[in-house]
Amino acid sequence: MIGCRISGATPNVDDVRAAVWWHETNVEQEADPAVGPATFDVRLCSRLGKTVNCQGSVGNTNTRVFESDVAPGGREWFVRITPGTVPPSIDPWLLGLQARSFYIGAFFEDTARDDADGPTVDIQ
Repeated sequence: MIGCRISGATPNVDDVRAAVWWHETNVEQEADPAVGPATFDVRLCSRLGKTVNCQGSVGNTNTRVFESDVAPGGREWFVRITPGTVPPSIDPWLLGLQARSFYIGAFFEDTARDDADGPTVDIQ
């Protein structure tokens, strides 16, 4: 299992969103499980004290976009990636490695600050 920690949100933040993408070298080999696409369990998780809540899915699509299902304020957020099947890459640049590189982007959203002409006077 690998992960990426997302900095904690302040209590007035409304949402956390994360996008995860990896280049799947074997995407055209779907019919052959020996060299088919890799599968990963990718989850957006939050921790509040000792309680961990995760949402996500398993599959071989190489793009996942998450939006938090609980209020993000005061929690520790992270993306957890657990490999399923990872066949050797057929990409000549990766020389048959059983590895993939992940790209993760995340941001916190506060709807009180979500307007085209800037924040109102009371939150500046």
